[in-house]
Amino acid sequence: MPYHIAYRSFLEPAAQALREAAPLSADPAFANFLRLRADALLNDDYFQSDLAWLDLKNPKFDVIYAPYETYADDLLGVKGTYGAAVLIRNEKQSRKLEMFQQYVPQIQDALPLAAEDRPSKRDWKPRWK
Repeated sequence: MPYHIAYRSFLEPAAQALREAAPLSADPAFANFLRLRADALLNDDYFQSDLAWLDLKNPKFDVIYAPYETYADDLLGVKGTYGAAVLIRNEKQSRKLEMFQQYVPQIQDALPLAAEDRPSKRDWKPRWK
């Protein structure tokens, strides 16, 4: 049974809360993400809301309402975990970390994984092509 059906009684109020929060945001892109994530909670199609999240520029909040850890299942893409959290960015500490952004490709390439499993931003290619 799909998750959005089995747990609908929990997901409907969560989706409603996200929809009510969307117009409170001064960031239109973040508001769009909240609306798309609310839709995704009720249909298990997270692709558009994931893309909307990637388009955000330094969001003040990280809202996690979704299944995660699908990359470990190349056959079926079955979700490994389901999370719910709201994280608030610490602006002062985030600014300190910005200097490390330039090293992300090198750090990812140094991971002890086979080259095709590394999340390198330097030579990134989608795995489904």
